[in-house]
Amino acid sequence: MYHGLSVLGVPSPSPEKRNNYLKVKAISSCIKNEPFQSIMPVPARSKALKEIVDTAQRSYQTSYTMRSPQDGSVTMPLYVVGSYLNGRYGKHGHEIHLFTVLGRPWRGSLQRLGRKYRPRFGIESSYRQMNRLRIRTTSQDPAIRFLFVTIAFLLFNLWRVLNWQHLAVPRQGGRYLDESLFRLQKFMNFLADAICEICQPVRAVSRSEICFLKY
Repeated sequence: MYHGLSVLGVPSPSPEKRNNYLKVKAISSCIKNEPFQSIMPVPARSKALKEIVDTAQRSYQTSYTMRSPQDGSVTMPLYVVGSYLNGRYGKHGHEIHLFTVLGRPWRGSLQRLGRKYRPRFGIESSYRQMNRLRIRTTSQDPAIRFLFVTIAFLLFNLWRVLNWQHLAVPRQGGRYLDESLFRLQKFMNFLADAICEICQPVRAVSRSEICFLKY
């Protein structure tokens, strides 16, 4: 769904984007009348949505229409949610997020909508970081693929534990962690160095070891 919403406002989608549009249209048509709520972020990739993010000074509700010359249009509610960073992530100022809610209409405040979805940002970020640790394979064996995902999550959780136990500083109101001290890339570099130490990979070859074929 997230990738499908990237075609918002694109008048002439490529075949791949058109396929994503059709998925969004099918899913939204399926769940828009359901009794449960489906909260989804809307990435600001079209010109119109970017303008909303750049110019919005407050939170408000509107609607947005996805259009495709070949497949018609889909209209869905659009929630523009603003919040102050107040030093979060080392940043200050005003921040705008866009959401849509399908199924049962949203009845609470727009700030509450943003707070309700906020934990999902952490989950999605964790999955993106886990994928950096995941072993790549072309195998279609689900057991092997599941094993590689499990290993990636174990390594990711190990990185988080090391950060929290050894780098987080206890203080009143909760520990403070400067995440720049031990980023995931540095942890991956440590792993690579440890693997090289254990496996002793070949780092050079001499001319006497090279076999030349004569034709």
